[in-house]
Amino acid sequence: MEWQLVRERVSELLIVHFGLIGKQVTFASRLDEDLALDSLDLVEFAMVLRDQFQVDLSIEMLRLPYTVGDLADLVAAASAEQREKG
Repeated sequence: MEWQLVRERVSELLIVHFGLIGKQVTFASRLDEDLALDSLDLVEFAMVLRDQFQVDLSIEMLRLPYTVGDLADLVAAASAEQREKG
């Protein structure tokens, strides 16, 4: 999946999963301060990402603060790495 498509899909998943409809969610939105997500929310969301992209993200990878773009880039990189491994 192309990098930009991964970024858009991660953003969509955040909006739907956490009910952020109507909030201004951009790639620069900070997960903790702007979207009010905490570390438990991110662990929960990591499971959503695993199901959607077949990637495993460690707890260390999900440390705050991150932006939506940072998280999407992390997923895209992990997804590309998974594809390379076959």
